[in-house]
Order: sequence, then C-alpha cells, then structure tokens
Amino acid sequence: MPYIFAEVLKYTRTEYGKLIRNLYEQGIVKERRCNMRKLIPRKDSISNTITTVLKDNYIIELKE
Repeated sequence: MPYIFAEVLKYTRTEYGKLIRNLYEQGIVKERRCNMRKLIPRKDSISNTITTVLKDNYIIELKE
C-alpha cells in the first residue's frame, strides 16, 4: 500500500506582488490578485479554522 503525504497549502505573495503592492493598494496599478500570490506548502502542518464558509483550506496529497 502506498504511503500518502498530505500538506496544508497557504497563499504567499510573489516577488512581483511585493514590488507592486503599494501601487495596487492606491489603485494606480490594475492587476489580478492571482498574479500576485501563489500557493506553497506549510512546513508546520497548521491550517485555518474549518468552521468558516468564507475561506477554504487547501490540502495537497502526494502519493509515494
């Protein structure tokens, strides 16, 4: 039976997002938020609360 690794994913700001953050918040730059963020695995295996309906928890499963 293969072993399954599961990790919780979190959003983090990309380098591009860091560069244009102030301009984006001032409304000078029109950009989609998905171009300024990416999902990365959390190393501490902590996730957000699962009782909310406003934010999803993303989990990745890696089969070995």
